[in-house]
Parts: sequence; structure tokens; C-alpha cells
Amino acid sequence: MMLFNKAIISSFFCLIFLLAVGELNAQNSDTVSFEVLFAEALENNFGLLISKNTVEILKLNNTYGNAGFLPTMGAGIISNNSVLDGKTVNSDGTEMEYSGKKNSSIDAYVLMNWTLFDGTKMFVTKDRLNEMEKMGTIGLQLEIEAVYVQLASLYYALMQEQKLAQVLQYTMGISKFRFELADKKYRLGAASEIDRIQASIDLSNDSSLFIKQETRIANLKADINHWLGRSPDIQFAVPMEMDRFPELNYSDLESQMEKENRVLLLAKYRVQIKKLELDQTTSSFLPTLDLFADYDYYHSRYSSGQIDWTQNVGPTAGLKLSYSLFNGFNDSRKRQIAKVEYQTAQLEEESEWNTIKLQWYQTYNTYISAMKQIKLETENMGNARKNLHFAIELYQRGAINEIDFREIQRKEFDAESKLLYSQYYAKIAEIQLLQLSGSLKF
Repeated sequence: MMLFNKAIISSFFCLIFLLAVGELNAQNSDTVSFEVLFAEALENNFGLLISKNTVEILKLNNTYGNAGFLPTMGAGIISNNSVLDGKTVNSDGTEMEYSGKKNSSIDAYVLMNWTLFDGTKMFVTKDRLNEMEKMGTIGLQLEIEAVYVQLASLYYALMQEQKLAQVLQYTMGISKFRFELADKKYRLGAASEIDRIQASIDLSNDSSLFIKQETRIANLKADINHWLGRSPDIQFAVPMEMDRFPELNYSDLESQMEKENRVLLLAKYRVQIKKLELDQTTSSFLPTLDLFADYDYYHSRYSSGQIDWTQNVGPTAGLKLSYSLFNGFNDSRKRQIAKVEYQTAQLEEESEWNTIKLQWYQTYNTYISAMKQIKLETENMGNARKNLHFAIELYQRGAINEIDFREIQRKEFDAESKLLYSQYYAKIAEIQLLQLSGSLKF
């Protein structure tokens, strides 16, 4: 019996040593912080790069020229040449026929047109371009926010799955220890072959779970690489310890949410743009005043007749006042549509706010629940570890059978898993609360 105990104790301490070495290697390996990964995503994420280009287009469009404040100018030259056959009948009855009459003319001009008043359309258009640029900026921030949350979700999932892989290694080590012990007992006739086979099956199951866990970790890394815009097979590691959970003030974040939630801000800008589009329809009911000027050079040469050539050179300027009297009630129809679209945007804003309040309430409840679960699961995990240690001692002495030991081992693994997932859900809920309140800083 002493021989069994010495072999068991020796194997057990070898197991603890190997686990300690494994943890040390994990700590010494190069790890990448979330801040570093997110900074790379800001530079290389394809969705963000596309959104940045969209904002750049909105900035380029936001000019006084695009709004209609500035004049337009153009220049041109027209050259005409003709060879004509014809007949002329005068009032006194005389006739004159001609053949091969050649005429040529050159008309060169510089033309300027400047709309001085268009029913305030140009002013409303410039305000609309300003709002669209602001809306594009908020849209980009919303896209960055989405990338932040998605990347954080994958990052902390990878962190917890790495920890779970360590737990599986520990569980697999115990199962290996169990199998070796059962095998020795069986060889010495102190245990049945059923116990040996059961221990072998449990070890195989734990090994299979560990292989699946490695695949899950590899796929999470590939997902993160995808969001960083790089090859999925790039290897890296993340820290094993999660940041402490901050104390979130419900009322402060909720009041901030109404002012800084980016989805709500986007809805507010849509309302403002629709209001400007409604104001813009007023210009259709007002006159338009244009200033025009041109400098013209005209020269025409004739091959027959009393006039040999004519030439005109000089400037022309004037004002043009125009007013649409009737266009099939289209202006009234467009104004009615703009009014309905404005009302729809207001309803969409209210709907967004209602949805955000629901998300806030549910996410905060999830956060509080997860924090309570962390406290309970931490205590439960401590008890499960103690119970497993006692079970190892009892198993060494043959005081419990294979089925009871496996059940205790399974409960310890479940306790470890539940704690890890509770921590993950709490962290994700925390990030979502910061997102909803507009507190995420980039």
C-alpha cells in the first residue's frame, strides 16, 4: 500500500509541476493588449476605411459652390461654314438665283451667370450640406464604436477561452493521473478492468474537449485578425487576467445617454436634414433673380451680295427675373412629400430613443445579474476546488469509486466554466452600457 501512495504522490506532484510550468510559459509569452489591437483596427479595418472615404466625400461636397452661392462661367467658340444653292424672289417679281454661295462665321464668347436670389434655396442647401457632413462624422464614430464593441467581444471571449483551455489542461491532467492509478491497480489486481476502462474513456473525452477548445481559440484569433484586416493565420496571445469591473452609476450614464448616444444623435441629424429639405421646398414658390454677362466676338463673311463681312465685338450684361406660374402642382406635391418625410424622421427618432431605453434597461439588468453571478460562482468554484482536492485524497485511498470521483471532477470543471462565462457576460454588458451612454472614447 505504501508503494501505491508513493507512486500516487509522486505522480500528483509531477502533475502540479507541469501545470505550473505551463502557466509560467503562458505568462512569459508575448501578449497583445486590446488597445494595440484596436489601434490596428482603426488603421486597417476595411469597413472603417470605407466609412472614412464616405466622410471625405461629404466634406468635399460641403462647399459654397455646391450650394449655389458662386457664379458660373464658360467660354466657347463656334465656327460655321456653308455652301448654298438658292433662289430669291423680290416683291416686284424679279428673281435671282445663286449657286455655290459660300458663307463663314466665327463666334467666340465668355459667359458668366450668377444667381443672386433663388428663394433662399442656396442658404438652406449650405445648411443641409453642413448637417450632412456632421451626420457623416457621427456615422463614422458609430462605425468605429461598432468595431470597438465587436473586437472587444472577440478579445474577451478569447481571453476566457484561453483560461478555459488551462482548466481543461488541469482536468485532463487529473484524468491522466486517474487512468495511471487505475491501470496500476488493475495490473496489481486491486481494481477491476471496468474502472480502468472508465478512466480511459474519461481521459479520451477530456482530450477531445481540449482539442475542440484549441480549435475554438484558433477560430477566435482568425475572427480578430479579420477585423484587423490581416491574414487569419497570424498568431498572437492576449493577457490571461481581465480588468477589474468599474462601478457604473446608473442615473449618471442614463442622463448622458440622451445627449451623447451616437445612434440617437444620428437620428437627430436626420430630423434636422428633413426639416431643411422641407424649408428648401419654399424656394419653389419664390422668384429667381440672375445676373448674367458675356463678352462676345462675332465675325461673318459672305461670298456674294452687297455685304462682304460683318463683325461684332463687345460685352453684354443684364438681369433676369423668372417666376414659375404653374407646373402641374408639382411644387405643392413636393412640399407635401417633404412634410411627411419630416414627420417620419421625427417618429423614427422617437422610435430609436424608445429602443435605446429598452436596450439600456435590459443591458443594465444583465450587468447586475452577471456581477451577482460572479460573486456566487467565485464562492462555488472555491468549494468545488476543495471538494476535488478531498476527492483526490479519498480516491487515492480507494474510499470513492470512479463514478463519484468523475462527478466531483465534472462539477469542479462546471464551476470554473460558469465563473469564466459570468465574467465574460459582465464585461460585455459593461462595454455595451458604455456604448449606449456614449462613453466609449477613441
